[in-house]
Amino acid sequence: MHSWWTWTVLWMGRLVAEISFFALIGRLIGDDDAVSFLLVGAAMLAPAYGTMFVAQAVRGLMFDGLIPYMISSPAPSFPAALGRSVHWCIDGAIAGSLGLVIGNAVFDLGFGPAEVLALVALVFLCPVVMVGAGLMVGTLATRLPSASNLLSGLARAILGLFCGATFAVEYLPGFLRPVSEVLPLTHLIRAARSVTASEPVLTDLGLALLVGFAWVAVARWSIRSQFERSRRTGVFA
Repeated sequence: MHSWWTWTVLWMGRLVAEISFFALIGRLIGDDDAVSFLLVGAAMLAPAYGTMFVAQAVRGLMFDGLIPYMISSPAPSFPAALGRSVHWCIDGAIAGSLGLVIGNAVFDLGFGPAEVLALVALVFLCPVVMVGAGLMVGTLATRLPSASNLLSGLARAILGLFCGATFAVEYLPGFLRPVSEVLPLTHLIRAARSVTASEPVLTDLGLALLVGFAWVAVARWSIRSQFERSRRTGVFA
């Protein structure tokens, strides 16, 4: 639990420093394009990483003793699972936006007001397209509650490696690239970089929304089927 002081200075400060760290790598190699590339990628990672805390949030439903009530209730369980995770999504989006705005000023990247606003909008869209993937990690955490931290960390590692945040997806081995295409963050990062390059974004934005909503549909089905099976058998597993 954070106070306003610890959340603003310590937590947000750490996340913004992490985003700036990647931009500093670009500055170290003396390439302004690399600074922009890394700053945008790291800023988009922040809200995506936040959605992976859904694993711990859904596990918290078990430890708080709420699962039996959710199983016995006729109300859908998906909104309850989603609601436990909203604050993490907002937290990451704020960190990513601050990292972009501060990084643009500190590293003198030259993003205009329209570009900054578009990038911030994409940062806040990131949790929307990524929450389905986070909920899928959460459903796995209900089956392996002792491994929820491991699952969340593994999911964040996959995002960092396969979504093109710190290096182009084209550098991945060919047989691994399809993994990138089924992750909404890959397409959203492409859209963000298209904004900085003044290129069309609608195709990548549409793909991000399409893939993201597909993950939401799968997560909703997984949660609903798990609860329906528990109602039939009397065992939550």
